[in-house]
Amino acid sequence: MPLSLPQALEAEVKRQGVPADQIQKLELDQKCRAAAIQGLERFTNLVTLSLGSVNLTSLTNFPQLPKLQNLLLSDNKIAGGLEALTAAKLDQLTELDLSNNKFASLPSFKPLAGLRSLKALHVEANPADKTVKDLRQSLFKMMVALQYVDNVDPFGKERPAFEEEDDAEDVSEEEEVDADDDDGEDAEGEDVDDDEDDAGDEGETFEEEGEGGGAGGVPQQGGGFGDEEDDEDDDEEDGEEDEEVDEFEEEDDEDEEEEPTLGTAYLVGAIPPDVEDDEEEYEDEEDAASEDFDEEEDEEPVGGSVAAALQSMKRKRDEEDNEEEEDEEEEEYDDEDE
Repeated sequence: MPLSLPQALEAEVKRQGVPADQIQKLELDQKCRAAAIQGLERFTNLVTLSLGSVNLTSLTNFPQLPKLQNLLLSDNKIAGGLEALTAAKLDQLTELDLSNNKFASLPSFKPLAGLRSLKALHVEANPADKTVKDLRQSLFKMMVALQYVDNVDPFGKERPAFEEEDDAEDVSEEEEVDADDDDGEDAEGEDVDDDEDDAGDEGETFEEEGEGGGAGGVPQQGGGFGDEEDDEDDDEEDGEEDEEVDEFEEEDDEDEEEEPTLGTAYLVGAIPPDVEDDEEEYEDEEDAASEDFDEEEDEEPVGGSVAAALQSMKRKRDEEDNEEEEDEEEEEYDDEDE
């Protein structure tokens, strides 16, 4: 026995695994039997609704679905009652498929003039398609926003396929965005936990690398023959490093042996021969430097500096004058005594 519309809706909610108010697309073609619409009130975010071949005869009490853009009701037994769609305030409805139903006259489509956003209408395989002359042109005049009737524009040009694909992609993108938002909100806590777990794993890995790593704390990778080659390379490098250390220590020992050990003898005044030789050479160098300095003073010409010569002459004259003055003072003193 076929499912009823409410039963089919419940099954679809379970299949998609999200609450009814988060579902954006319902495709229930041939999945149930329903003479009227019921049970859709909860699907407030619905963008696409397809109820083809479900034996619908009435649209009475069609719920308000403010985000609905695509309503597909083909292959049913609907003959009128389209004012129910206008009453539902489907302000974003852009495409309506009523093909292969029971609409027999032009006035039966008149309520659709209240759908201001409707751009594409499908009415083929209805009785009116045969009984109403120029049905499509009449529908264009009735609905000024309408761009296509049965995928043909007012000038007889077919609707480009990419427009249909774009409409379908827009619906899919909206569904994905909402689903991503919901998943993101649900998974935030899990991501934080995962990050903490990853951080813990990294810490453990770092410790293992520090304990089991090779030279410099770098972990050894690979196995089998590759590990043996790595071990041999490490052994060779360690051997070279040991040799370099030994050579360095030997050089230090040689330097220590070459340096004179003064010890206690130096402290009590017994200067080693090498040190005495160094002191004698240093004294000889000082004597030679002093002799050179004296020779330079002797070799310096008397008139080498005119100012110095004049000063010397002036000092001599001053001394002579002082001597003469002293002699005169003595003579005067002697005369006074007599």
